[in-house]
Amino acid sequence: MSMTVFLSVILAFLGVLMYDALMIRRKQREVQKHDTILFPFCQLRRDIIAFLHVNVVATPDALSRDEYRSLRRLLDALDVTIHNYNRHITVLFNLRRIMRDIQTYKRASETVVDITRNAEIRGFHDKFRRLLAKAFVAYTPMIKSELAIKLIVQSAHLGYRASKATRMRREAEYIAANAEVVRDDARRYGLIPGRAAAV
Repeated sequence: MSMTVFLSVILAFLGVLMYDALMIRRKQREVQKHDTILFPFCQLRRDIIAFLHVNVVATPDALSRDEYRSLRRLLDALDVTIHNYNRHITVLFNLRRIMRDIQTYKRASETVVDITRNAEIRGFHDKFRRLLAKAFVAYTPMIKSELAIKLIVQSAHLGYRASKATRMRREAEYIAANAEVVRDDARRYGLIPGRAAAV
């Protein structure tokens, strides 16, 4: 009896240790994901600030007014994205919530359309778009499931419509094949006038 209790206690301790190890690993993976997604946003902000320092402070006339405005708006979009980062990653379907920040970015990128001669500024905007897409896919845990569920529902709907059409076609074929027998039965019982076929 005491051996059974002893083994039960040991198994309970092993279960608790295993659970703790799994939770620590889960937390470690969350931190790794956080670092691999958030760090590039912060690094992009540092790169833009360094670019502005070199081109505005060191050489004041290196950037045009539109180029500077474009970079400032991109910095504002980056600040909003980094500031709201933790709020976005806790949402299951965060598409609706992140759209507000994408609108901020769209306003920032409206001015970059005309700036075709500065490849570095275009590169900053392109990198921000790629990072935003990567973060959205990484932190929307159900996006693949949501797409799969929509696909399953759509296929079930199409299957139902196809089976309904098949069933109606079979009923029509059955009625057409047995129409003469039904007419003869109706005449025999006097439901419609006419002479029943000889049996």
